[in-house]
Amino acid sequence: MDEKEIARFLQLQQKGTKQKDSVFTLQLPGGIVYEVPGSIALIDRAVDPQTGTIKTRLMFSNKSNMLRTGMSCVVRVKNDGASNKVLLPYRAVVEQMGEYAVFVLGDSSKVTQRKVLLGTRIKENIVVRDGLKAGDRVVIDGVQKIRDGVTVKVN
Repeated sequence: MDEKEIARFLQLQQKGTKQKDSVFTLQLPGGIVYEVPGSIALIDRAVDPQTGTIKTRLMFSNKSNMLRTGMSCVVRVKNDGASNKVLLPYRAVVEQMGEYAVFVLGDSSKVTQRKVLLGTRIKENIVVRDGLKAGDRVVIDGVQKIRDGVTVKVN
């Protein structure tokens, strides 16, 4: 999990995951959802400085014997406590010296580079935690060829 979520996950571990905020489920190979929810068993004591994440161990009951050693599954976390965020293609993001930005289209078809705070990557998309709002028009293709203040043609 992302290190920014440590406090919330510690709270869930102490209260148990029967609370309505989060439910942990598994998506098994073949897209089948394992019906028995899991719970937090362990949160590691150190954050990985390379990734900014911390290892978390979840436990799932296996009375039906569906779970096998070595299986690759996807953990799904239902989070009703999150606020609405902007999701955009990762290719729209420009990295410069450890900071991230996107080009936002203004009223006169001029682009402005705007710093953004990124969240979780979901396949080819990325969650923007701060810096954009719903309705902002962002340049997705050709970001390597433009710069701040350039007029662009909208397709």
